[in-house]
Amino acid sequence: MKYLKLLSYVCLYRFWRKPFKVRDLPFIPMKNIISQLDIDSIVQLLKTSNRMNMKLSNFRRKIHKLIISHHGAYDQNADTIENSRMHQHIVVLETKSDVMCAYNYALHKSKTFNYCLSQNSINFWIEYFCADKKTRLPKFEFKNSNNLLELLNMFYNMFLIDQVALTIDGNQLKGEYKLILNHPLLQKCHDIEIVGKKFWVLERDMKYKLNTINVTSGLQIQCRTDFDCILLSKILHVDILNAELITVEELIDMECEVIKLWKHEFTPFQINEFFHCWMMGAMPKVRRFRLNMGCNHILYDDILRNIPALPWDKRRRAQFFCDRIELVDCEHGLDIERDDRLLATVIKRFEAVDFVVWHDRFPTDSWQETRFI
Repeated sequence: MKYLKLLSYVCLYRFWRKPFKVRDLPFIPMKNIISQLDIDSIVQLLKTSNRMNMKLSNFRRKIHKLIISHHGAYDQNADTIENSRMHQHIVVLETKSDVMCAYNYALHKSKTFNYCLSQNSINFWIEYFCADKKTRLPKFEFKNSNNLLELLNMFYNMFLIDQVALTIDGNQLKGEYKLILNHPLLQKCHDIEIVGKKFWVLERDMKYKLNTINVTSGLQIQCRTDFDCILLSKILHVDILNAELITVEELIDMECEVIKLWKHEFTPFQINEFFHCWMMGAMPKVRRFRLNMGCNHILYDDILRNIPALPWDKRRRAQFFCDRIELVDCEHGLDIERDDRLLATVIKRFEAVDFVVWHDRFPTDSWQETRFI
């Protein structure tokens, strides 16, 4: 008995003196440990050895969304990217609830109205959320294209990624970062934002991007454009900051669900033409059409000329329309109805017109449960 007790002490002593190696654990205990670690801890483990990399490749944790950002800060006063603070990082949102938390936090912290949410992209609000020191979303910095490539390889090989979003300065896509678009992880990228006030997106550039990345969910362009908008017709959500060159004919041919145009050249009479085309059955997929900056509020009455419009009736439709994280209050909007009974609401604001289509007049899902991109 004494010998057994002594042997146990010796074993415990040797175990205590010997470092504990996680990689030597059996499959099930190892899997349980990995499932409890945060993303930062897993990445630190990956840096320990090649054997650990091989071991962890069998336990690919699921990540809901990656946001790859390489652009100047959202600074309207910076004339060039060199004069602007650079964002070069990958933000990790492991679950859908992380995305929800980011939106809610940004909304309450900034004390904005829902209208203000539409002025910036979803990726902007997440970066806004990450800028606060109290938040704990994992963020991985990179300094150049090689660093970014290493991070992309790591996430591609060691994790299961559902979605990827890319926010990048247009000028960077002409340099060394252009090759990054061919990375297999970016096949999960269906949402892209191109920024840069002095950058022009030409037709050949847009064709290359759309042929390389399968952009289907969302495209936001915060720079000048010179291409046929029919290229964007299959993208669900399109937001163009400089829309001076877009015509009514191009707009009607688009098959997008949500279209937001800024700094456009549409007159109230052209907007009225668009509404008449919709009344006759054009754009059957559209859910929301918004014109910002450029609408002459003095001639607002002309946009509904010769179109019967009725004030809100709570028996006819709901008060709020949901567009991603934005709730549009339609209480003071005017309703128009097509012959097929599809209902739309026109909300007139100062220098803006909102047109929402009620494919479901009384949505059952709350806005928190809406599908996020």
